[in-house]
Amino acid sequence: MVLAVDTSGSVSDIELQNFVTEVRSMLHQFPAITIVLVDIDTKIQQVRYISQNTTEDMYSSFKGRGGTNFSPLFKSEQGRKLLTDNRPAVVLYYTDGYADDYPQAKDLQFPLIWLVTTKPDTLRESFRVTKGTPMIYVDPEQYRYAKDRKQ
Repeated sequence: MVLAVDTSGSVSDIELQNFVTEVRSMLHQFPAITIVLVDIDTKIQQVRYISQNTTEDMYSSFKGRGGTNFSPLFKSEQGRKLLTDNRPAVVLYYTDGYADDYPQAKDLQFPLIWLVTTKPDTLRESFRVTKGTPMIYVDPEQYRYAKDRKQ
């Protein structure tokens, strides 16, 4: 599985922390998998292989925080090689959805699912329609409520 993370400046620290929570949950549910974690803002900043045995603090090691460009994973030589070498069953792309450049269907070698933290009705029309790929809304508020209940 390849998990691309939008590490641009528009993605909040809380959103990145929530993403780490989701990754840890996936690894707990599926302990045998290794996740290819890709930090991307305007370019691929970092590639890490994460498993249940990973001890690094994923949140503090994110790289990026510049602008947003979704295409490097699908169009750049580095991105195409990464996908070809790892042959994922699915690519999950965690983002707030704010960018000006989107991959076109012809650029997608593998199934893509968007995990978006911005409410779908407030996303730009171009993001909602041109992809032709599934989008799952990840409500940032759900983490706040879960944290409040634990206290």
